[in-house]
Order: sequence, then structure tokens, then C-alpha cells
Amino acid sequence: MRGYRTLTDIYENTEELLLAEDEPKNYKEASNDQKWIEAMKDELDSINRKNTWRLTSLPPGHKAIGLKWVFKTKKDADGKIIKHKARLTKKDAAGKIIKHKARLVAKGYIQEHGIDFEEIFAPVASMETIRKDNGKVYGLIKALYGLRQAPRAWNIKLDNTLKSLEFKKCALEQAIYTRTGKDSILLAGVYVEDLIIT
Repeated sequence: MRGYRTLTDIYENTEELLLAEDEPKNYKEASNDQKWIEAMKDELDSINRKNTWRLTSLPPGHKAIGLKWVFKTKKDADGKIIKHKARLTKKDAAGKIIKHKARLVAKGYIQEHGIDFEEIFAPVASMETIRKDNGKVYGLIKALYGLRQAPRAWNIKLDNTLKSLEFKKCALEQAIYTRTGKDSILLAGVYVEDLIIT
């Protein structure tokens, strides 16, 4: 049975959508809002917890690639912000904001094959580090969003994780994994960074 909403309900939701805040287009805009400062801090904390990079000197003959912040917002079905989190997510069907998210991405488009693929360095991002370690860069240990290697690194990690859970990769379709149980077969299909389980 189909549900109905009153005109008042529709008007209130429409008004909230029209008054929704814009996503910052750059660091300068985001740094004027405490919600985005927290989202950026959370993203940097996450990168550090995962040991994605190490502080080092830029080796001779190498160049540092740039980093860029990407900001996204998300709300619940009623248009209320419920959480600020530093991860890139998709908007829901209604386009309402659920979370404030910031993602630090590498400018992978400037990478040169054979030069910037084995060792990748990014300029130091935080002011505290710049003051203490002038001339240092972050040497990336793991792939960072935006690098040309990032999708492959993600796929290798996902492949290893699924295999550790006793899934077998299909020989004919590389994006399908199967796990056979006593009375059932579990299928997992990979679509970019999502899994479809049946």
C-alpha cells in the first residue's frame, strides 16, 4: 500500500533542501567552519592510524605530488545532520545531507609512469609539521585516494580479505567470489568498491 504525505510535510522538507548548506569547494572555505575542521582532523587521524605515510626528506630527482581536500555532506531522511565523518560517501536518493565528510586525495594525474609509481611523496599537510620539519614530505606507504595505483591497491586488499574468509575467485569472472558451505553457496560480486552478496 502506498503512503501519503501532507502538503505541510512536503513543504517543510523542500524548505530544508533549499536552505541546505553548500559543500566547501576548497580548504580555505572549509577552514572557516568547525564541522569541516573536525572532518579534516578525523580524516588525517584515520590516515595516520592506517600508517599510510611516513615523514621523510624528498629524495633527489623526485617531485612531490599535490594533495587536495574533497568535501561531501549527507543528511538523514528528515534532512537533519546526524554525524560529521571524514569519508567520501554518496548522497541518498533525496539528496539530503546525512554527514559532513572530508577526503584528502592525491593529485594522481601528475604521476609519470616509471618515475612516480614506485615511490610517491606528498608535501607536508599540517601547519604543526611544517613548523617543526621544514622541507619534509610524506612518503606514501599505502595508496591514497586519487593515485593511479589506488584502485588496484584496493582490489588487492579486498581480494586478500575475501580469500582469508575462504572465498574463491571465479576463474571466468574476476569480480565474482564464491564460498561453499555445508548446505549453501554464497556469491559475492564486486562492483567498484561495493559488494553484492547473494
